[in-house]
Amino acid sequence: MKKYENYKDSGLEWLGMVPEHWEILPFKRGLSINNGRDYKHVQSEDGYPVIGSGGQFAFASDYLYDGEVILLGRKGTIDKPRYFNGKFWTVDTMFYAIPNQKCIAKYMYYQALTIPFSLYSTDTALPSMTQTDLGNHLMCFPPTFEQRTIASYLDQKVGQIDALISEKEKMVEDLKAYRSSLITEAVTKGLNKEVKMKDSGVEWIKKIPATWTTVLLKRCATIMTGGTPSTDIDRYWANPTFRWYTPSDFSDDDVVLNDSSRKLDETAIKEYAAKLLPKNCVLVVGIGATLGKVGISLNECSSNQQINAIIFNSTVLPEYGAYYLLAGKEYIKSQSNAATLPILNQSTMGELQIVVPNIEEQKNIVGFINKKVSVIKEGIENLQIQLSDLKSYKSSLITEAVTGKIDLRDWQTKKS
Repeated sequence: MKKYENYKDSGLEWLGMVPEHWEILPFKRGLSINNGRDYKHVQSEDGYPVIGSGGQFAFASDYLYDGEVILLGRKGTIDKPRYFNGKFWTVDTMFYAIPNQKCIAKYMYYQALTIPFSLYSTDTALPSMTQTDLGNHLMCFPPTFEQRTIASYLDQKVGQIDALISEKEKMVEDLKAYRSSLITEAVTKGLNKEVKMKDSGVEWIKKIPATWTTVLLKRCATIMTGGTPSTDIDRYWANPTFRWYTPSDFSDDDVVLNDSSRKLDETAIKEYAAKLLPKNCVLVVGIGATLGKVGISLNECSSNQQINAIIFNSTVLPEYGAYYLLAGKEYIKSQSNAATLPILNQSTMGELQIVVPNIEEQKNIVGFINKKVSVIKEGIENLQIQLSDLKSYKSSLITEAVTGKIDLRDWQTKKS
């Protein structure tokens, strides 16, 4: 697209050159910034939306403002501005900014998306933005008619990009759902659809091939729980040698565990008696929000106390066991014994039932799953690259438009 004929130096390194007739002014010159308020005294079953950084999450019997606003985070998630038009309530960790008559609300919203929030955050543990810093942020103010044209242009283009993003995201979710159903079908029904079936005795599985057996996990595996050596003893961590897994190391996209974020020194194994687990052990998260996540370690490793390690005997291939537990993730979660903080301890884990075909059939099932999952994984990765490219393009398009790197003054004429 064409550029403006004349530019000037904005005086800001991150902004660079801007159209000569544009003004560089503080954010507060275009709008008034107001604090949100606690919503609990007005919370109701229906009424006006209560909006936080993630969108609407409740209803209120009253509203703070009626009209076009830009909502910006004050604490927590500060880098996700939102546009809203209508009656609403917003929480005390948010600002709501009301554009004045000389500014177009949607243009100010797109400008807000380009604010370098990381430069202003006042607390690394809980990112925070002050009203002063936000109000003093310098930005481009083109004439009102140009603001309106830029906003209209971005509404159309961003809408088109967002539609593509939603389409790609749905494709990713569909592939993940297909992968999940494929694994579940293979480890509970086998690969031969013509075989005779029988009742498994397992609630979430129902029928299995007649030649398969059902056993308790503790009958075909040794189950161990990990631990955390003292982080105050430097020698336990001085020479990182053995992978030490925690729930954050698990992925939803791959049953094989990659490198751990932290590693133990050999001293921790000897002195602390941290358990050294053999390669090909299966690890299952046994507590908290990620309970039921499954991974298989191809190397000797250790883990913290939030993880149950399962070492299968010769009747169960580790990969088959991992895929089976992955398929039963939701059932495993349902067996946890605490409502507020779900926990699946070593004893409860051992009482889980596992359906077991013969070793040769397990090998065939694992080979089939690995082959199919590899293709699905490649498809997901390709889609994720496309999503990243679309999001980068969207961000750069917004930045170019609101900083005057492209001239959109006759865009509406061209559009028609």
